[in-house]
Amino acid sequence: MNAPAVGQGIYSVATASRLLGIPSSDIARWSFGYRSHGRRHPPVLITDLPEIDGHRAITFLELVEVMLIRGLRERGHSLQEIRRAWEVLRRVFRTDHPFALRICFEEPAGVYALIERETGEDLLVELRGHAQVVMFPAVEEYLRQLEFEIGVDAHHAARWHPAGREKPIVVDPAIAFGAPVIAGTAISTAVIAQAHATGSNADEIAWLYDVDAWKVDAALDYERSMRAA
Repeated sequence: MNAPAVGQGIYSVATASRLLGIPSSDIARWSFGYRSHGRRHPPVLITDLPEIDGHRAITFLELVEVMLIRGLRERGHSLQEIRRAWEVLRRVFRTDHPFALRICFEEPAGVYALIERETGEDLLVELRGHAQVVMFPAVEEYLRQLEFEIGVDAHHAARWHPAGREKPIVVDPAIAFGAPVIAGTAISTAVIAQAHATGSNADEIAWLYDVDAWKVDAALDYERSMRAA
């Protein structure tokens, strides 16, 4: 297991569940594996952060991989299929976080054609010339929300706009340990929500933190949406 590094982002299972709207039990199973009927089932992912005092956490790239797994599960694919696909992509692209690669979100048909050729089996989709139609709905939502960087990170996801790119909310593993913040600042949306809960209105919070009031409103809307999820 790799040592944690600055800029990875750190998310407990509970925090990841809150951000993604996915049950904690699913995130734990996909990230760390599980036992059922006396049998150990391996995780889908490789996680980078060590277990500390019995607590586990995932990084930003693993958070993005969980997004893709959720999309594939919603399309009806089994964990066994998804795990085999992850293993093929890891080998082909030589990365421990293949489900966070740009290609998985931008060219899903090509990715799964590659998987089919590697394994000799039809994994995830029936490749009959319409794989793009079949697969793209599973990742389209996330493609609109994610930013990717080309270079040393091998085209991995770099930032996530959980409320959409038109909103000034961003999750960047290099800022505030990966907590959602107001774009262009290190002010977390949770801090804005806490200030509002004490009785301060948006204008007062905007003055206190030297940000535009509309960005404060956007942060409050985002926090409300997570509580409602």
